[in-house]
Amino acid sequence: MGPTETANQKRIETEKAIVKHAIAGLLKLGYLITVNDGEETTLLRSANVDTIFAAMFTTDEDFLFVYDCSRSVFGTVRFIYGNGAEAPPFPTPRGFSFPNPSRPFPLPPPPPDPIFFSPYPNVISDYGDTIRAVLEPTFAFAETLQG
Repeated sequence: MGPTETANQKRIETEKAIVKHAIAGLLKLGYLITVNDGEETTLLRSANVDTIFAAMFTTDEDFLFVYDCSRSVFGTVRFIYGNGAEAPPFPTPRGFSFPNPSRPFPLPPPPPDPIFFSPYPNVISDYGDTIRAVLEPTFAFAETLQG
């Protein structure tokens, strides 16, 4: 297995750990969760972490609709898998263009630009204002996985 496959596997494992942490945290507070994969609803109002987790990862993104005890929508969370991972084999600085392929001796690739993209997965892409405080423990957990 090459370095790209290994990095991709690590990204996927990290994303899944963050997603599972978010689900468990929401359920611990008594919320119910509906899963929509951006194309269809794959699960309605569940309180089972394994069932919710199994209903996810069918597409490149999932939306969790979080319901309170009155079954009203409390908030939403959007997960995008591979967010920030669509990088070239090596980073290129903004404005850099690769030499013409017909040149006999192409220039070597530029050094990495750490500002251009982050290797850390930004799997929690969007969330409603009402749910931010509830997700704070998951944000803190994700920070521990960085690096």
